[in-house]
Amino acid sequence: MNKTIIIVNNIDNVSQLNKIILQYPNSKIFSLNYFTHQKLFKNSIEHEIGDNYLTSIDKKIIDTQTIDTASNWYLNQNFKNFLMFDGINLASLIEMEMFDYFSKVYKTALSIIRIIENEKPTTIVDLADFSDLTQQICNMKKINYNNIHEIKHTSTYFDKINIKHNVGPFPLSITISKNNYKKIKNFVEKITNQFLKLNKNFDPEKKSILLLDFNSIQYDLLLKELSNSNKNIILLNQRRPAIWNLQSFNIIRKLGNNIINLNDFSKKIENKMNQSLQQKRNELEKMWNLNFVFEEMFMIENYSIWNSIKDHFTKICNSRFYDSIERLMSLNQVFTKYDISVILEWAETAPQEKEVIHVAKNLGIKSVLLQHALSPNGEIWDKAGKFFSFFSGSIISDKQVVWGETTKNHAIQNRHNPNNIESLGSPRHDKFFQAKKNSNKGMILLATTGISEFFAETSTTNDYLKFNNFVQEVCRVVKNLKDKKLVIKPHPQPDFVNNIIDLIKDIDPQIEIVLDTDLVELINSCEILITFKNSTIALESMILNKPTISLQTEKWAEESEITKKHGFVSISKIEDIEPTIHKILNDKSFETDILKNSKNFLDKYFTNQGNASANLTKFLENF
Repeated sequence: MNKTIIIVNNIDNVSQLNKIILQYPNSKIFSLNYFTHQKLFKNSIEHEIGDNYLTSIDKKIIDTQTIDTASNWYLNQNFKNFLMFDGINLASLIEMEMFDYFSKVYKTALSIIRIIENEKPTTIVDLADFSDLTQQICNMKKINYNNIHEIKHTSTYFDKINIKHNVGPFPLSITISKNNYKKIKNFVEKITNQFLKLNKNFDPEKKSILLLDFNSIQYDLLLKELSNSNKNIILLNQRRPAIWNLQSFNIIRKLGNNIINLNDFSKKIENKMNQSLQQKRNELEKMWNLNFVFEEMFMIENYSIWNSIKDHFTKICNSRFYDSIERLMSLNQVFTKYDISVILEWAETAPQEKEVIHVAKNLGIKSVLLQHALSPNGEIWDKAGKFFSFFSGSIISDKQVVWGETTKNHAIQNRHNPNNIESLGSPRHDKFFQAKKNSNKGMILLATTGISEFFAETSTTNDYLKFNNFVQEVCRVVKNLKDKKLVIKPHPQPDFVNNIIDLIKDIDPQIEIVLDTDLVELINSCEILITFKNSTIALESMILNKPTISLQTEKWAEESEITKKHGFVSISKIEDIEPTIHKILNDKSFETDILKNSKNFLDKYFTNQGNASANLTKFLENF
């Protein structure tokens, strides 16, 4: 009996798919990711979820292989000489992006393998992005193969930038390409710098503190303290402009911080830069032609995926490497011009921070990593710690400033040098500790965070659907509460922002969605805050004395210290959402116990509550 399956991934043309279905009326359709599933579901196309065939062992294999590939592929002796520039391996700068990339690649590839193994088809119609892999399997198993899909690979973590803002009551979230965003950012910075006459307060006789990609609104108190120090304060924001709205404009104007743009330095060495880029292009072209090495390296289940990913992978790498070369050469000019004594950063896994630290180390300049979020615990994060600025993995900065003894102990347990760790508190939370606490009634705030997309264990289609079900349940419960209003504050993660806006519109378009706002004011105006997986906003809610719920849609979240210490109410079963919300609203003693537990956790988690900015400033002045 003839058995046909259609494998679909990243489909745009639904009408084309419907025509194919008519050609193969008895076929079985498989989606390979959540977004494809949603598109098929909304268009009433019956299908099965492909990653349902992945076992728990498969997911662990994918995650382990992803970590190994992202960490080690560029260390191969055949490649190292091609990848070196200014004493650094260019591919080492994009480990985080490659971690995200290969997680999706291996998950898709193994899903295809498992679907074919289980379905044993006689014909495959391929509308996915892994035609070479699928064809290898078909040739080996003597399956009829029909590829009619124009390959369209999923964008990587840094390919697109999300711009979000509320226009009146309407949430506006626009995703644009990295290149277009860069053009807009450069234009905005040029205009604001000229208008404000920035850098007028720069004293060439003083040493400088260089801050990397700091959010001027989030860290306004730190910027104020630093501005009163005995050093120049320089902001180098390579991803997000230091000024992007009226509030950030007023902060920078008032404090007179110095802002630099690498473009101003690259123009001075344009000819030399072009020569370096051309030389690297020639070297990389030779490297990418070593197909036999790549074919053996990028394998899963004894199948090579190299020819399936070659065009996309090389395009990503070339683009990132050329960007890094331009930035590295420009950074050398920056450090020549400015007498920088110390660098403060919070996300050293991104290439921009790695590049700055690399140039600084060559010049003997120290760097300090500032804890930026509630660090997750659990085995899954410990294994992947090196790809994030958490303290379960290795750190390249010279010193680390953490929020308190809990994180310090966690870092020490993960083999960090105790002498390099300073427990100084959280500058971004000074304003929360200093704020007057309000006991407003009536508004329940749902602060959503996305699923952990980096891991196969946590990013299957069913993981997305589970998350959606939890959101829908919260919306249903609050809607049925008398005199209560639900407000949604999405996490800023780009793809997820657009997804949550669409989801809320489907549930109830009348629900208010707040994107870019003053968090102190927003949280202070709520009665209960609900979030997911121990997001840092849970801490901010606890500081402002709000009963806080964390919805644990992923198992690792139940292993975290804040969950074990009952810093908030932890819910892992969807059926517990409604009774818990009702109990907080109606049982005063229960609410009191929650707030008491929250305070106990905060007292152990944060040192220098409310004056961390001043303590960090003193530390940097004497560094």
